[in-house]
Amino acid sequence: MLFLDEELVGKLIVFLFPIGLILTILPKRKGNCNAKMPTGKFAVFITLLVCFFAGFYDGFFGPGTGSLMIILFHYVVKLTLLEASATSKIFNFASNIGALVDFIIGGHILLLKGIPMILGNILGNYLGSKLAVKQGDTIIRTTLIASLSILFISLVYKYFLHNLFV
Repeated sequence: MLFLDEELVGKLIVFLFPIGLILTILPKRKGNCNAKMPTGKFAVFITLLVCFFAGFYDGFFGPGTGSLMIILFHYVVKLTLLEASATSKIFNFASNIGALVDFIIGGHILLLKGIPMILGNILGNYLGSKLAVKQGDTIIRTTLIASLSILFISLVYKYFLHNLFV
């Protein structure tokens, strides 16, 4: 049982999304470009905190978790966009395996739909990662802006405009 109404949380996220979008659009200042990653125990703590926050978001709400992880790894853990994108894949993989196990136990897996989705996802991830490695931060920033914008628009429609068009 959820303690918060999904619609209330969705509306809250709509208002938080522009922050991530602005952080993605604004280029880092020269002084921040070479900022060093946290080290030692602080690095472990800050990374655990980032992953906990993103994991809570993923488990509670879900959409945009990969983008959220890239932004958090980039701005908080001080990874390049390429490193943040690559590192977020580990988190997403672990999160998706956890969800898969839960759905298998609950008997909610539709294999005839799921297998083609898996194949398409693997191909898309392979091609996307090749492009990211080849073109670097520029293509990642552009893709991040596009995906966050699309997600933002869809959430605004779902939580604020849907009833106007029904």
